[in-house]
Amino acid sequence: MAFTPRTTALLVGGIIDITPGVDITPFMDTANSIVNQWCLDSRFGYSNDQLELIERWLSAHFYAVYDPRSQSERAGDVGVTYQGKTGMILESTSFGQQAMMVDYMGALAAFQRRLRDGVPPKPGITYLGSKHFGQRWGLYGGAPETSE
Repeated sequence: MAFTPRTTALLVGGIIDITPGVDITPFMDTANSIVNQWCLDSRFGYSNDQLELIERWLSAHFYAVYDPRSQSERAGDVGVTYQGKTGMILESTSFGQQAMMVDYMGALAAFQRRLRDGVPPKPGITYLGSKHFGQRWGLYGGAPETSE
């Protein structure tokens, strides 16, 4: 199920220069997916405005990964150095760092730790059927029901 991004291209463009003609929808969709997965937990209690702000900075981060910002440029003997370092995940751009700062409850920091440390999600099983069905198939202990 797809969600509609909370932020807009205009708002993202207010914090990062976007090359004319580049569709930033994929970057906004990615940011929206991460915010929905990590920041919607009820213990955080973010307002929609706060979620939009996190999503805006994350969108700029993903665009900056796609189109890196130059950190320094030279004209003599040509040269350019780009911002960011690989392997730093959200901290690889100033936009990702800002997204983590705006996320004052630390959901994005937890997301980054999971990616960096390679901690897999804990496996689990959730049974959504009726108790009668579960008893019939022996899911609640004891032998399954038999018909005579």
